[in-house]
Amino acid sequence: MIERTTMLQRIAVAALLALITVPMAVAEDLTAEQEAKIIAQEEKAEEQLPIDKKPPPGYTGRVVLSGEATDEVDTVVGMFVVERRAYQLRLGKKGLLTTLRAFNGKSLALAGKIRMRGKYFIVQEINIPAAGPKRVNRSRRSGM
Repeated sequence: MIERTTMLQRIAVAALLALITVPMAVAEDLTAEQEAKIIAQEEKAEEQLPIDKKPPPGYTGRVVLSGEATDEVDTVVGMFVVERRAYQLRLGKKGLLTTLRAFNGKSLALAGKIRMRGKYFIVQEINIPAAGPKRVNRSRRSGM
C-alpha cells in the first residue's frame, strides 16, 4: 500500500512539473512580434473587464537591476520579486531607471501591469516611500 501511494505521489509531482515547465518553455520561444501581439490582446481583454475584476494597479516587492540596464522603453532592466513570484522588469516610460537604481536590492512599491502571461512587469510609475516622522530623543528626563 505504501509503494502505491508513493508511486501516485511521484506521478502527481511529475504532472505538476510538466504543467509548470511547458508554458515557460513555450513563452521563451516567442519572437518580439508575437510577444507584442499577446500583450496587445491582454490589454484589450483587460479593458473589457468590469471595474471590480481588474487587477490592482500596483505591487510592492524587491527590485533587482541588471548591470547593463539601459533607460529605454520596453527593455528588460532587471527582476521584480513580489510574494515569491519573480517578474522580468520592463520600463513603460523613459526616465524611471535613475530612480530604480537608488532602490536597487530594496523593497519598493511600483505601479504598472503584469503582461505576457505573467512574464513581465511593465512599470509605469514609482511610488517613492515618504520619510517617516522625525525621531525625538526620548532618553532625556523631563525633570519632574
